[in-house]
Amino acid sequence: MSVRHESDRPFAAVCDEEPIYAEAVGKLLETQLPEIERVACATSTARLLEAASASCFRLVITDLDMPPSDVVETIRQLVEANPDTSVVILTRRDSDRDVAGALAAGARGYILKDATCAEFVASIRAVLAGNLVVPFDLLLPVMRALEPTVEGDNWSRPSEGPALLTAASGTAPAGR
Repeated sequence: MSVRHESDRPFAAVCDEEPIYAEAVGKLLETQLPEIERVACATSTARLLEAASASCFRLVITDLDMPPSDVVETIRQLVEANPDTSVVILTRRDSDRDVAGALAAGARGYILKDATCAEFVASIRAVLAGNLVVPFDLLLPVMRALEPTVEGDNWSRPSEGPALLTAASGTAPAGR
């Protein structure tokens, strides 16, 4: 785990198994987003969780491909420990199952690694402003996953459904 500045309370963390990638994303955050004061970089979810227990991250960016870790469980642990932490997935994986799993665990954003720097920065700004960010072409399969399901005679819909749909469209849910 490397911390870019002398402070022991990083504002953000980037977790990727490739150190150069984690550091590059951290540098991008520092240079393009003035609200990001400090960035810690981790190369494993174990190190990320260790750092998170000692610091209060406002933003965590992690890849889904962090063998042998279960990143979805890591997201749950981060959000459970600090509900104010915004977790963003930055990955090459574009399956609706991955997106739905990450969002269900508490991620506030899902960005593909083929995004431009401008798209990445805009997405992070949106997440920091309290929005949910999902690429448009991945949104429809996730919305389908939130369709009502029938169990016996009971219809059910995940409680996150309306919030996801309205947050993704850029409007706030009624009553929020």
